[in-house]
Amino acid sequence: MITVKDFFTYDSDVFLSGTDVYETLTVDSILNFDTELRKEGQEDSIIYFKIYYNILCLEKDFDKNKNEIGYLYYLLGYYTGMFYHPANGKDIGLSFLKKALTITNDDAVLEEILVTITMLEGYP
Repeated sequence: MITVKDFFTYDSDVFLSGTDVYETLTVDSILNFDTELRKEGQEDSIIYFKIYYNILCLEKDFDKNKNEIGYLYYLLGYYTGMFYHPANGKDIGLSFLKKALTITNDDAVLEEILVTITMLEGYP
């Protein structure tokens, strides 16, 4: 199994597909790694960019990877809107989450997306 650290390391060329996406990346694993980076005084933008790059790679075969792409957009929206806090992070996060809604067919992921959208829309 690919670890979160293997995936997010700056010089890593690890690419996730299939079940590796779900086994390696979860909200908790991403937030835990974010915490590690901050404790070490390292920049956490790598999380955003690695997830987004993985989406771009999976989109090359969109139909085959549809649910994984939707799941990654959900994670990216959650992370960007709730924790990463770039300028306009709430709007960026909502955009990714709404995109995920249109892509995934996974009921569990759809439910998480809707919950996250409700939370973000409640933020000032």
